[in-house]
Amino acid sequence: MDYSSSTAVTISTILGVVGAIMVFLRYIYFFSSLQINFPALTAQLVKLVQADNVDRALKLCRIVNNNYAVKSFAAILEGYQQGPDYFQDSQAKGDELLGIGLRRNKFMRLLSFAGVLLAFLPLIQALAFNLLIIPRMYIIAAIAVFFFVLSELKNITFFKQYYKSREDLISAIQAKNRS
Repeated sequence: MDYSSSTAVTISTILGVVGAIMVFLRYIYFFSSLQINFPALTAQLVKLVQADNVDRALKLCRIVNNNYAVKSFAAILEGYQQGPDYFQDSQAKGDELLGIGLRRNKFMRLLSFAGVLLAFLPLIQALAFNLLIIPRMYIIAAIAVFFFVLSELKNITFFKQYYKSREDLISAIQAKNRS
């Protein structure tokens, strides 16, 4: 193996490590910012709405207000508090707040996907130029794919729970409006 190919392997390995780090950062972001127990939060919000204690429900949302999904719940509750005319608008505002989070999520997904591609770069280069395939190249790519899959699963679970919780909250508000 001559100098140019060993330099190429080193550079592509470094890029692969950078890619794996990008994926790992998304994983850390999801597991730090998407840690909401939606069933417990929704159950508490529904109880407070049924007890006609919307102020406390809003305070609860503000306590865990580190997330765009909870901000969406707060917007819905504020609309309910202002009256039936504002309730439909508040659902749209909640969707708008969620849209901000979704755009951030798309950006993080794009960065993560670029990280996976970078992590595979050493393997692709080694296969294309008949270079020595070092076991660490497989390890880097496997780590990147592992964390990418974990963060995607967390993302899917988060949004499933969010939409169910949102539906439950809106149903409770509508039931309260009917009574």
